Amino acid sequence: MRLRPRIFVCFCAVLFLLLPAKAQNRVQRARVLQGMYDENFMLSLVPVPLAFNGFRVDFDCRLRDRLWLQLGPQYDCKRKGAEIKTDGFCLEANLRYYVKNSSSRGFYVASGLGVDYNRIQDLEKVDGEEVPYKLTSTRFGGQVQIGYSFGLWPRALMDLYVGAAFRHAFNGFSDERSRQIVENGNLKPWQYHFSGLFMQVGVRIGMQFGR
Repeated sequence: MRLRPRIFVCFCAVLFLLLPAKAQNRVQRARVLQGMYDENFMLSLVPVPLAFNGFRVDFDCRLRDRLWLQLGPQYDCKRKGAEIKTDGFCLEANLRYYVKNSSSRGFYVASGLGVDYNRIQDLEKVDGEEVPYKLTSTRFGGQVQIGYSFGLWPRALMDLYVGAAFRHAFNGFSDERSRQIVENGNLKPWQYHFSGLFMQVGVRIGMQFGR
């Protein structure tokens, strides 16, 4: 009978010690989340289009908790002598959802729409001879992506993603010969007047900002 008051006193003492520690952990977690959710905008450079004579910068903003809106404008400009020229503009818009509550870190899934318009002057081999053609191309479609983002240093992120995209091209040709060259040729997925399914692989390096 004498042990019960002592057990009760010990229990109260342990509880008295644990409660401040638990409260402190909640405060620290709240501070971390507050700092994380203050980062509501991101500006990113996408280096992959540079290999295809394009320049792309992504603008991201948080819509709520783990959901972000991503806008990716891209300018295309290619020059190779007088025979090969490309001028145009592309735009992707994606909704990106992070799997964990870290909101801008870790794995995510994304989907959206894409459109691009380009004026193209290029060469195609016909019977062993390179023949020029000209056209304008407007493409519409969509894409799905999965990716993973991680911090490089405070407010800086690296984002790696892979996905699949579909585009349907509405091509306007300068003359009938250009039409025949393009329609009978073997278009590649990275060409701006290509219609069909193609793979997307990318890297983004971005800086996050507050409200």
